[in-house]
Amino acid sequence: MLVKHQRFGPINRILRRLSLSEIGILFLLLFGSPSLIDGQSIKEFKEISVNESREYLLNNQKPLPYLQSGFHYFSREQDNALAEGLESEWVKFPVIPGRSVPKSKRFDSAPLFNYEETSSHNPRYLPCFTAEKNESFDETLSANLPRIRKPEYTSASPSRLSFKFFGNTIAISFDKLLALPVNQPVSKEIAIEYWRKFQVANSNHLVAQLMTYRDRLGLNEWGYFLLVKACSGALYPADESGSTLLSWSLMIRSGFDVKLGVNQLGSSLLYTTTPKISGVPSVKIDGAEYYIDKSISSFPVSSYTPKHPGASGSIHLNINQSINFQGESEIKKIQFPWDKKLFEFNLKFNPEVVHYLEAYPQTDPVIFANAPFSFQAKESLFRQLRPVLSGMKKEEAAAFLQQFVQKSFAYRPYNDLFGYDRFMFPEELLFSDESNDKGKALLYAWLINNLLVEKAVLVEFPGFFSVAISLGRPMDGDNFLIDGTSYTMADPTFENAPIGLVMKEFYQLKPLILPLKNPSEAISQQDKIWKLAMTIGAERSGTGRDFLRDENGASYITGYFREKNSKGISTSPAPFVARFDEFNKLTWMVKFHSSGRAFGLELHQLDRNEFYLAGSFRGDLGCNGLKITSNSSDPDLFFAQLNSQGELGWMSKSGLDDLEEDTKLFYVVRFTRSGEIQTVQLANEDERTGTTGFRQSTNEGMCYVASRYQTIGLDKPSEEPTLKPTLLFRQNLNRMRQLGIDMTTATLTSLLKSLINPGSQLSGSDLASFRQEKLLSGNNSNSSLTQLIQKIKLLRNNNGIIEIQTTDSMPIPILSFKISRESHLMIIPLDNNDLKIKVIDGIVFESGLSTEKVNSMIIDLSSSNLILDIGTDHQLISKNLKHEILK
Repeated sequence: MLVKHQRFGPINRILRRLSLSEIGILFLLLFGSPSLIDGQSIKEFKEISVNESREYLLNNQKPLPYLQSGFHYFSREQDNALAEGLESEWVKFPVIPGRSVPKSKRFDSAPLFNYEETSSHNPRYLPCFTAEKNESFDETLSANLPRIRKPEYTSASPSRLSFKFFGNTIAISFDKLLALPVNQPVSKEIAIEYWRKFQVANSNHLVAQLMTYRDRLGLNEWGYFLLVKACSGALYPADESGSTLLSWSLMIRSGFDVKLGVNQLGSSLLYTTTPKISGVPSVKIDGAEYYIDKSISSFPVSSYTPKHPGASGSIHLNINQSINFQGESEIKKIQFPWDKKLFEFNLKFNPEVVHYLEAYPQTDPVIFANAPFSFQAKESLFRQLRPVLSGMKKEEAAAFLQQFVQKSFAYRPYNDLFGYDRFMFPEELLFSDESNDKGKALLYAWLINNLLVEKAVLVEFPGFFSVAISLGRPMDGDNFLIDGTSYTMADPTFENAPIGLVMKEFYQLKPLILPLKNPSEAISQQDKIWKLAMTIGAERSGTGRDFLRDENGASYITGYFREKNSKGISTSPAPFVARFDEFNKLTWMVKFHSSGRAFGLELHQLDRNEFYLAGSFRGDLGCNGLKITSNSSDPDLFFAQLNSQGELGWMSKSGLDDLEEDTKLFYVVRFTRSGEIQTVQLANEDERTGTTGFRQSTNEGMCYVASRYQTIGLDKPSEEPTLKPTLLFRQNLNRMRQLGIDMTTATLTSLLKSLINPGSQLSGSDLASFRQEKLLSGNNSNSSLTQLIQKIKLLRNNNGIIEIQTTDSMPIPILSFKISRESHLMIIPLDNNDLKIKVIDGIVFESGLSTEKVNSMIIDLSSSNLILDIGTDHQLISKNLKHEILK
């Protein structure tokens, strides 16, 4: 739903009196249909909702409210646009052969270090090229935009199906219309007919279930693509055409830009990725590269050109969290000689994770190197190697790991198993037996980055990959100087070679250096800066992207301060932006002033001296002579441009304060670099999928996504009376009992849901009364849940941020968890009634030899599992609330 940010005379005055849904429908009528461009009355656009309500009543279903009616209308128009596009002329596109993976230089056996070679010499710097940073790798700037979804009622008698996906059982219910047989080759006419039937079916319910499994299993967008295809194959087990058509339709419904391709060999999905992949043939349509999913590339492929207006997303290949597959574990035994001793490691792993990684498309090696290990594999590896490394100096530990990779995995010049050279994920190689230089380089770089928490880069010679490491100072041997930091050559394929030596045949060549991210370093710097800022009263607003570091090493943060009145009493929160130099010294701070609640949410740097701030506010907001105002106390988004000296260039508001309804929506705001708001798009995406923050920055302007629950400060007072938290808790608990939810899970979920409205709070006495009334499960005084509740002094929703205060100001330990005396989190309700808890600070997870910050948690009501996202590399792990945490 698109709201143009322009003045329309009388129309603009009408808009200020309408609800959000009425505005959406009015704009659809005025600007979406040429026959209505001259303007219509309010009565006529209301008829859209009335007519649709009649359709639902005829089918014995509850009519849609105005807002849902608008989204229903808009999604139907989008679907019809694709239907019309399918009817246009299909074009034959020539097939482009898949680009090759960089071919490895062939050594008949592993290159062996000759001790006659110079193995130690003075530090020296060798020439090199440095790869430029690829902005498309930044998930905060490339995530797909929120979808506009067709409201659907659940079918009275849906079909049910279970199938296996890499060892995991996937159980779904689905509309029977989604599995109508096809049983004939896909053609233009068959595609049109299938899409028309798909439009009528309830497909969003199935997409939502698949996205739930995506979250449980830790799948990225490529993994979700595989899940969709597996689901379609299960619904059409003996109908290849039906499976292809359903996969195509479900991916479009999920917001991805996929097409159908056909020729005399059959049909295939055509898809786009970011970044590009190797080894897969493609066709080019309107300048975009679409990869051919099935082997039909011997002949030109026919397809259509138009896109579905609501499905423009590429499949992003970044892996930003670990795989969380269930299933039986296996042991990989590795023996390794070092310093006249034989070390033996017995590492646990899930073979299905390895199978999944083996099937991953070949793409940029940085994606392989940065991919996190699954929780079980990482914990097993760290438990056994960290005690060994802890007694070593950094140089010795790096050499130990270098020899570990050199000797523990056989060298194979070409990967005969796969038939071509390929990059291997570090976790994949660790539980395999052999690799060429690519796999060894990626594993060693990962071990340096994650196990030693030092810096590593990939070094690409023509036909050969290696590694250079930085341990804080130049070391003897061959070094590279990269952005002022010295990196020493450490080759994990050149057997027996010490650190600091380039192979002779590569010595005269100028390699390409591929930097790798070091999340631990970035998080450490962020934590340091925020600890300093909090000592002077700064607070975080929960976005997770309130920190950035520029090319000179200076740090910038945004958040909020508590405004104080003339008597020194804290009143409304107000935004700020602060800069700390490379030595962590505060150089300037810009404070805004607000008459209502206002928050700094996120910073984004577009150019060397060009920074942008996004925030929320209500009432008057001013800074350095600039001022904006929202309607009454209604919330709005604001944006501001500033330079590295803290000088504001402009400040603008989006116009959301004109919208009257308080509901679960996403807002997509586009604005220029000069501060002109271009459009505000409304979407009814599920909170589990829509990602907020800056998106798709260009030289012309920016796009920012916000939502009701993920963006602090966008709540509106409800027109209906809000129940007190104590009553809301009882109501939620009673409802979950009726649904048969496990009582431990129901209790915790009900407590959190009762605090969703800003201003809500539960005191220790409230919790004690619940125990006396036996409303809380786990009345046994020894239960973890009872002990937890007894130690809570206050739970309070302060402007959308939940504060936890403990009774004795001491942390609360619960098995592997520790909750500090003042923890802060956000509660995000999901469409399937699960809860996502985003942790701002104060909750850690202790496992093995490390303590990791908890980033977020999902309470999965159907399984009573808590799905944890922990640490800088976003490890996923499932723990059962009843049997493992609150037992």
